[in-house]
Amino acid sequence: MSDAATPSFAARLSTEQLALLRAGKRWLLLYVAATSLPFIGIDYAYPSVDPGYVFLTSVFFFAAGYGLMWKLLDLVGVRVVTGIGTYFMIGCVTGVAVVVGLIVFVVPGLYLILRWLAAYPRAMASDNGVGSAMFWSWDKTQPHQQALALALVPPVVVLAATYLPALIWTEYEPVSDLTFGAVLAFVYLASAIGYAWLTLLMVATYRALVGAYPEG
Repeated sequence: MSDAATPSFAARLSTEQLALLRAGKRWLLLYVAATSLPFIGIDYAYPSVDPGYVFLTSVFFFAAGYGLMWKLLDLVGVRVVTGIGTYFMIGCVTGVAVVVGLIVFVVPGLYLILRWLAAYPRAMASDNGVGSAMFWSWDKTQPHQQALALALVPPVVVLAATYLPALIWTEYEPVSDLTFGAVLAFVYLASAIGYAWLTLLMVATYRALVGAYPEG
C-alpha cells in the first residue's frame, strides 16, 4: 500500500474509537450505570463519609474499570494474558506519577496520561511486566502526541467538570435536597462517563499503535 493510501494515525485512532463504541456500547452503558446510579442513591440517603464505605467503593470502581477494559480488549480480538494484579500494579505506578504531575502544575500530569495511554492494555495483553508496558507506550506514542492530545481533550474535560460543584460552593452552604441530589447525579454521571471514555481511548490507542507497529 502506498503512503498516500495509508491512513494517518489520527484516522486510525478515530476508526478504532468508533468501532469500539459500536461493539462495546452495551458494556460502556453498563459500566456508567453500575458506577453511578447506585452511589447516587446511597450518597443521597446517607451523605456522611465513612472510611469503610470509601474503601469498598474504591475497590468496586477499580474492579469495574478492569472488567470494562478486559471486555473492550476482548471485543477487538486482543487476548488478555495477565490478571487483575497487573492492572492494579500499573494503576499504582502510573497513578502516583500522574497525581504528582497534576498537583505540581496539571500539565505534567496530563502529559503523563497521554504518553501512558496504551500502558494498561499493553500490560494486560503481554506478560512482559508493568515497566515494559510503560516503556512500550512511551516509545510508541512519541510520534503521535498531537493526535493523542486532541483525542484526550473530551474525556479530560468531562472528568474536570466533576470539580465544578467544588468551585461553585467554595464553602459549606446548606442546599436543598433537590440541589444536593442534582449535584450528586452530575458528579457521579460525569465521572463514570469520563472514565468509560478514557478506557475506550486507551484500548483504541493500543489498537492503533499495534497497527502502526505490527512488530510489537
